[in-house]
Amino acid sequence: MAEQADDKRTEGGTGPLTILLVEDNEADRRVAAEVLGKAGHRVRFAANGLAALELLCRERVDVIFIDAQTPAMDGLAVTRLIRRCESGLAPEGQAVAGHHQLFVALGKVLSGHRTPIVAMAAHARAEAGDRCLAAGMDASVSKPFRNEEVLAVLARVAAGEGAATRSAVVPVAKEVPAARPLPVIPQPVLLENVRAHFQRQYALSPEKISLLLDSLAGSVSTFLNNVDRARANDDWEDLPRCLHSMKGILLTMGLEDLADLARRAERGAWEGEMETVVAPLLVELCGCLSPLSNPAAAQGADVQRWSGR
Repeated sequence: MAEQADDKRTEGGTGPLTILLVEDNEADRRVAAEVLGKAGHRVRFAANGLAALELLCRERVDVIFIDAQTPAMDGLAVTRLIRRCESGLAPEGQAVAGHHQLFVALGKVLSGHRTPIVAMAAHARAEAGDRCLAAGMDASVSKPFRNEEVLAVLARVAAGEGAATRSAVVPVAKEVPAARPLPVIPQPVLLENVRAHFQRQYALSPEKISLLLDSLAGSVSTFLNNVDRARANDDWEDLPRCLHSMKGILLTMGLEDLADLARRAERGAWEGEMETVVAPLLVELCGCLSPLSNPAAAQGADVQRWSGR
């Protein structure tokens, strides 16, 4: 998917740019294409860090947007590797294993150039900003995309301005006290809230909103199935990554209360608090998510499966 404008002037004052967005969430890719495409830029996509490096061997881009926790190779590792290649240095450590030819080709393409790299963060903490800067990133935007923020950061990095300070790099998550359990909202109301958010935030047409809802329903169903599988196999290794992705999806949908549930569960999973923190949060989160797993009809049985009602 790519968006291209004919006008040489773009919203935000920059010329038309080719932007690589590294994101495994299809809904975020669609929103980014809308925001950046409407501003006059061409958007190229990669679903993970390794795919991004392969694309950079074939195409030159003007700016890279990347999630620090992108699959296959995370955003910090991708940034460090790009910066070494730009400086004419060989990659370090385990990154080279199995991909020697790719990195040789990448070094030839990138050497002598510097591509601005922007981190994408959903409720990240301040220390994450330090890691982004140390890896060689130039700035950060919050997820989900917000038009004014994205275009302002894009104009700054495209103009060649230096790396941002920590306070400007990553938004700090607010500590939210434990709340009462969220009610399971009837599916028609929930979908109408999401539709209103997409129209208000991005001025999307009803057709594009319907496409987004279909994509989001698939993501929610995948998440619920992954949790089912993890429970059946008592294997929770991938749970933090799944919760991180779901948190971003829920923020894109404007469902901030549910995103906070995912954030708290993600933190608990990283800290190994499966029984005391993660398990009850998963029951609540999955119960609230079930109506979104099928936009065509309410899923009362699924709500009962997760909530025990």
